[in-house]
Amino acid sequence: MKPCFFIIVFLSLAFSFGLKAQDKKLKKADKVYQKFDYVKAINLYEGIASRGYSSPELYKKLGNSYYYMAKPEQAASWYQQLMEESEKPEANYYYRYAQSLKAGRQFNKANSMLGELAKNYPNDIRGKLYKENPLYLERIFKDSSKYTVSHVAFNSPYSDYAPSITENNIVFTSARDTGFLAKNVQSWNYRAFTDIYTVNDRGNRATKLPKKINSKYNESTAFFTKNGKKVYFTRNNADKKKLINGNDNINRLQIFQADVMENGEWANLRRLPFSSDEYSVAHPTLNTEETVMFFVSDMPGGKGMSDIYAVTINTDGSYGEPTNLGAQINTESRESFPYISPQGKLYFASDGQPGLGGFDIFSAEIDGQLQIQNVANLGAGINSPQDDFSITMYPDGKSGYFASNRKGGTGSDDIYMFANNCLSTITGNIANNQGSMLENAMVVISNHKKTYRTTTDTQGNYMLGENFDCGSQLSLHIEKEGFLPIDTVIETGSGKTYNFTLETESLNERLALNEIYFGFDKSDVTDNAKQELDKIVAFLTDNKGYRLEIASYTDRIGKASYNLKLSQQRAQATANYLISHGISANRITSQGKGEAQLATKCFTEGPCNKPTYKENRRSEFKLIKTN
Repeated sequence: MKPCFFIIVFLSLAFSFGLKAQDKKLKKADKVYQKFDYVKAINLYEGIASRGYSSPELYKKLGNSYYYMAKPEQAASWYQQLMEESEKPEANYYYRYAQSLKAGRQFNKANSMLGELAKNYPNDIRGKLYKENPLYLERIFKDSSKYTVSHVAFNSPYSDYAPSITENNIVFTSARDTGFLAKNVQSWNYRAFTDIYTVNDRGNRATKLPKKINSKYNESTAFFTKNGKKVYFTRNNADKKKLINGNDNINRLQIFQADVMENGEWANLRRLPFSSDEYSVAHPTLNTEETVMFFVSDMPGGKGMSDIYAVTINTDGSYGEPTNLGAQINTESRESFPYISPQGKLYFASDGQPGLGGFDIFSAEIDGQLQIQNVANLGAGINSPQDDFSITMYPDGKSGYFASNRKGGTGSDDIYMFANNCLSTITGNIANNQGSMLENAMVVISNHKKTYRTTTDTQGNYMLGENFDCGSQLSLHIEKEGFLPIDTVIETGSGKTYNFTLETESLNERLALNEIYFGFDKSDVTDNAKQELDKIVAFLTDNKGYRLEIASYTDRIGKASYNLKLSQQRAQATANYLISHGISANRITSQGKGEAQLATKCFTEGPCNKPTYKENRRSEFKLIKTN
């Protein structure tokens, strides 16, 4: 018994020591994970997993580490294990797993996860977006040849991104080292800190901006004003040579601005007042009037991990209060890299809006009150299953640059040039319902910013507007006197024509007016009749250029003279109801016609049953245009 007891005790002690060692390694891994040191965290967690340890928490942190290191296919394998061992993971893990699956082009499985997200978390914005548009991939792939995309010559083997077009140059962010000494590296991914560079649009050798702008830490996403006299950019929160952390010991990003002097020197470098030690603000851009700044932040009160905000720039150079752009754009995931095109359209990167995986680039219409409409994925021509982000455009709005870490690049992130090959005008013809072409029909199209008008020629043809991007959604209105108008939404596409047929106008049909009926030997307006008369009241109130004719009738029961008088009473009762509801009496003509116009032939062709009698006890209406 003693030897056996000794072996059991020894094994128990060894197991206890093993648990303590494992617990120590987990605590160490958790500590570096909380500092965003994902490279080291992956090494430690995978070492623990290789020794047989498993838990949903371990799978979450391994999946997240790979996810934030932009290695989605590795993240997918750990998220899969999480799904297999958890009955109902948090919403973020359904979504991140779906995003990671897309990187491997497993779109069906990814959509299945999005369906589970929508079912289990019905208030999640990302799940709602999928549920509202489950066929989003069809639209994304539809115009895959819309853009020509090419690699630019000034990419390096390192990270290059955030291009911005100035008057004569392209300003961009890079982790390349153009100095004599090795650069500092960041602890979370062991990559070099980034600086801001400039290169002319011929792509000659890149030049680093002066030390006044570039420090030993990260600088990125520079945006110059139109006159080139001021620059806004992102920088690590630091005091000279030391990083400044928040209360949670995490370093944040802040937005700075500087002035460019006449002699080329940089002056008045200052941090923007809404920056903070406790949250990041980053990636500034301005609207076309340079009165509003758009930026990204994870400040408290946002929708997700990072949101897009706007802040007013006052005439004295001060700033208003930042405003979140809301759930039309921002989701529980990451929205970033806003940009306002020369045409005033908002572009941004998101891994929460429906896309191909990773960050995709989206466009949206935005007005002066910061209201958002028509959020749209730019499509497979620009977007890929990897990260695509930080777009900028030339003044024509049809070509420019963006960044991506897609396969086949030179570095971890590369800059690509794009040109829009799919542009269209709005052309078509207008005919009547007999097939004859209509001359002088008015055609109006509008987007969020502008309205275009024209009329059809003698052949019923029209052409409208300028070159619109394929896939743009536009409101279209067609009208011609004597015909019912058409209001619809069209989607532009190369080579499309937009032909329409106008139906002859009948106001009674347009308003869905019905005759009203009366009881036997009565002229009272019934409740059912009042519902029909209320339609006429509403129309005449809104359309002063119309008047109304009323004709009332009876059946053939009784004397003709009595029936004529009864029909006149019915006509007057009908008119009185309309007048009592605000319609001027001089816009109404009423006449009783007795038995003059029967609704059925049963009186002349045979006996009538009681339901048939009712059809003759009626008032009819005719709307007449007066101007």
